[in-house]
Amino acid sequence: MTSTHSILSSNVNKLLAIPGMKFMHASLFFSVFAEWQIQNYPEWIITNRRRLMALSCIKSPISYHRSIKMLVKNNLIEYKPSYHPQEGSKIKIVVVPELEMNSLLLPNKEPNPQFP
Repeated sequence: MTSTHSILSSNVNKLLAIPGMKFMHASLFFSVFAEWQIQNYPEWIITNRRRLMALSCIKSPISYHRSIKMLVKNNLIEYKPSYHPQEGSKIKIVVVPELEMNSLLLPNKEPNPQFP
C-alpha cells in the first residue's frame, strides 16, 4: 500500500506541472484529500458539493464544477456525480504510478557544468 505522504507529494508535483492550474483547483484537490483522510482512506469518498466548496473556500458552483473538470481531465481524481439531492458524489484520488512520479520529480535536464 502506498503511504498517504507519497500520494500527496506525487499529486502535488503533478498539480504544479499542469499549465493553467489555479489556486482554486489546488484548493479543491486539498479539500478532497482532507475529506479522504477524515473518512479514513476509503477507495472512494462520498461527499457533496457544498461540503467541498466550504472546505476549499470556493463560492460559486460554476467554479467548483470547472475545478472538478480540471482535476478529472488531468487525472488527479475520478469523479462519479450523484444527481440525487441527499446522496453524495463519489470521488477517488488517483495514485500516480512510481515511474511517473520519478519523472515529475526529476525533470530531464542537462546537468549544469558549474554544479557537478
